[in-house]
Amino acid sequence: ECNEFGLPGQRVTKCEWTPLTAHLVKDALKLKTKLYDPFPGDHSKMEKIVDASGHNAGYATFVELMAQQAEDLKRLKIFLGHEVVGLRRSERDTSGGVVLSVKGPNKTFEVGASAVLLNIPQLPLLRLLRASSQVDEVMSPPADLFAPSSYAILKLYVHYED
Repeated sequence: ECNEFGLPGQRVTKCEWTPLTAHLVKDALKLKTKLYDPFPGDHSKMEKIVDASGHNAGYATFVELMAQQAEDLKRLKIFLGHEVVGLRRSERDTSGGVVLSVKGPNKTFEVGASAVLLNIPQLPLLRLLRASSQVDEVMSPPADLFAPSSYAILKLYVHYED
């Protein structure tokens, strides 16, 4: 849903439509939400995640819960305080595996993965790909990544399979 707000001649269009996030939060993770209307009068239909008492739980709640569930299933490992500094194709995993060079607080090490989802902004992604060896068309971002026009509150999630 899109709405216009602001003074005449300075009107801004704001679209509030995040079906993937809403599905994850409400349907898959079964988290509680309530109306979030930081600017009364603009008739926002945005919602925020709340705890059992109805208090703000924070936007990171659903990400932390997904990560915890995935770690519990032994499907992923999260490295907080680390930075991916390089990517390359795995020589051992011929089905499309990737090796990530990860810089931690004390050392740089490599981690192998059969699948990788990077949640980083466009410019850091391009710097990472430029610093990586063996980047091919599958590991390169699709052209659609360069099409959106950004807005101050825009966050874009991209997921695709080889």
